[in-house]
Amino acid sequence: MATSDLPPTAVRLRATPPGGPTVFAFAGGGTSALSLLPIAQRLPATAGVIGFHASGYTDRAVPDWSLRRVVDRHLEVLRAQQRHGPYLLIGHSYGGLLALETARRLADAGESVPAVVLLDTNLPPALVARGRQAVGSEVPEPTPEPAPGAAARWLMHARLVGAGLVRYRPEVRDAVFWEQSLRLINRHTLTTWGGRTVVITVPENPDDPRWWSLVLTGEHEIVRIPGGHNSMLREPFHEPVVARITDEMVALWGVPDTLSAGRLEQTPGSGQEFPPLG
Repeated sequence: MATSDLPPTAVRLRATPPGGPTVFAFAGGGTSALSLLPIAQRLPATAGVIGFHASGYTDRAVPDWSLRRVVDRHLEVLRAQQRHGPYLLIGHSYGGLLALETARRLADAGESVPAVVLLDTNLPPALVARGRQAVGSEVPEPTPEPAPGAAARWLMHARLVGAGLVRYRPEVRDAVFWEQSLRLINRHTLTTWGGRTVVITVPENPDDPRWWSLVLTGEHEIVRIPGGHNSMLREPFHEPVVARITDEMVALWGVPDTLSAGRLEQTPGSGQEFPPLG
C-alpha cells in the first residue's frame, strides 16, 4: 500500500494500474481507512482504491471542524489522483454522508458520478424525525440511551479540544473521533442527492428504508444483507458487499480485463436543502 504521494488523511488500499480508474472510499467516524482494506483487497485489481479518514486520526494535526472542510480536504486528494470522472464513491457509516456530499460537489463541478454505494449509513436524527412524520414507520422508536453524566461530558469535551494533537490510547482516540463526527453531522446542512445510489444495510440498522427518499431523489435501492455494522466490512459478511461493488465497477468501467471501457450517465442532484440538524 504505497502512500508516499498521499497525505496522512488518505491510504492507498490498492494500487491503481497505469491509466486505470480509482475507487474512492470514506471510512466511518472514529475509524481508519484501513477498516476498508478487506473489501478493497477483494475488488478487481484493474482499479485502484484510496480510502479516507479524519485529519488528526493517525497524525498530529488539527481536525476539521466542519463537514464541508472535511470534504474540501478529501476532494483535493481525489481530484489530484483522478482529475475527472466518472467516479465511484463508497462510504461506510458516517463516511456515507461524506460520500454523498462529495458526489454532489463533484456533480456541481460538472463531473460524472454514476454511482455512490453506502455501507450501513444511518440517517441523522433530524431526518429520522422528519421521516417518521412524513411517511411513518413500522420501525419502533429505539429506547433512548441514558445521557452521560456531567463529568463524562466534560471529559469528552476536554478530549475533543486535544483531538489530533494529544496521542490518546487507541480506544479513547476512536471514541473522540466518533464524537467529533457526530458533531460535524449536527452542524451540517444536508442537501439531497439525485444520482444513482445503492444503500446496503444490516438487520440491526434502525432506519426505515423509506426515509432515504428524503435524501435520495434519484434512482436508489436499499439492499439488506446479514452481518453487523462493522462485521459487514470483514469475512464472511463482506462477500455480498464485495460482489455488489464489483457489479457497479463492471457496469461503469467494463468487465475486469477491459475495465476502462464504458461509462454511465449521472443525474444531477436537486440541491434542495434540509433544516440544520441537532
